[in-house]
Amino acid sequence: MLTRSARVMVLCAGLLGATAAHGDWQEGVTAFQKGDFVAAEADFADAVRSNPRYAGSHYMLGLCQERLGKTAEAVASLSKAVELAPENTQYTIGLARALNSDGQSAGAFELMAAIDADSVDPVLRNAYALVFADAALRLDRAEDALPILERRLAEDPSSPSLHRAAGTALDRLGRRAEAFAAYARACELDPSDAASCRAAIKAVLASSDEDLSAQELEQMLAQSADLGAALARSSPTPEHFVLAGETSLRAGRYEAAASWFEKANVAGATDPLTLYYWGRSLALAGHRNAAVGKLDTALRSEPDDSLAARVHVLLARIAECRLDLDAAAHHHRLAGNRDRAEEMEQLARDYGKAFERRRGLEKTIAGLESTLPRLKDLGDEAGQEAINNKIADLARELATIDADLAAVRGALERSCPGG
Repeated sequence: MLTRSARVMVLCAGLLGATAAHGDWQEGVTAFQKGDFVAAEADFADAVRSNPRYAGSHYMLGLCQERLGKTAEAVASLSKAVELAPENTQYTIGLARALNSDGQSAGAFELMAAIDADSVDPVLRNAYALVFADAALRLDRAEDALPILERRLAEDPSSPSLHRAAGTALDRLGRRAEAFAAYARACELDPSDAASCRAAIKAVLASSDEDLSAQELEQMLAQSADLGAALARSSPTPEHFVLAGETSLRAGRYEAAASWFEKANVAGATDPLTLYYWGRSLALAGHRNAAVGKLDTALRSEPDDSLAARVHVLLARIAECRLDLDAAAHHHRLAGNRDRAEEMEQLARDYGKAFERRRGLEKTIAGLESTLPRLKDLGDEAGQEAINNKIADLARELATIDADLAAVRGALERSCPGG
């Protein structure tokens, strides 16, 4: 199906060529409108041979060649159209677009910069702005692309293509929040435009506290989570499930994130990174046993060294939560955190000794308490007092140990994924 801009191009070219219309031309237009660019190319090539001085045939031939990926031929045909009708802005825009496609963006930029934007026919202004911006962006000149796009958006704020291009320019300039807004608007205007939806999500995922205020980032994360979910539902692919999971994870929607990563895995996303994100989501949602299973699977899936280290760090934190300090030390060591591994190993020894001392104290106290009834029966008040004093001393020591153990558990639990 032809885009609106393509239909406009055909209409304009058709009106300009009305006096020169012939069978080859009409057949070419019909084939072009049907999307049969091979047949259209042949028809317009015949039209060029029949009347080589008619610019419209060269123009339409160039459009067909461009759509068939014959960019060098398209540039040649469109250059001829411009040569024959240099006053026709539509032909110049078409040539600049083909130059972009052929990797000659400097030439495209020069052509577009030479056009007076105010003189461009209103029906062609979106195409002009988009081709100009495309050339500028390909040349890494986002600062030149953005003003052209913003000016046109002020006139036509309903164009998804303009918003998408503005998003790209803003993203290149590091203006993440504005880039997200532009991409999100393009996605809102055309929900079938998965590329804009993905770009909006990726702009958020690439953002950090350094780029945005905490409030901006929080709002963007919430919006991107909604956008990711909508994209995954409308276009259920493994990539979109993963994006929905990532945005939900960043937004703190851990249960939803785990669900999306599960869908991604079922749909074929079995790579180590997806498994890691799935395990992390489960851990943050408080499902630590399930998280360990996914993280172990991620390790068996041959992650690179950097990702493997992240998996081991998360497994170490889960082990700390469980007070499995030997396992925590093991994973910290594999993650390259030697100091933390040694700390866990020492803590495991100290914790073990304290726990053994606690068990001994409990046993001793129980033994002492068992003697009190007999001393009472004997009327040995001094003996009872001595035993009670000893029990009190041991109980204080026991309370101190319990407080120390609780402090250790509290410190480890505070660092647990999922709280």
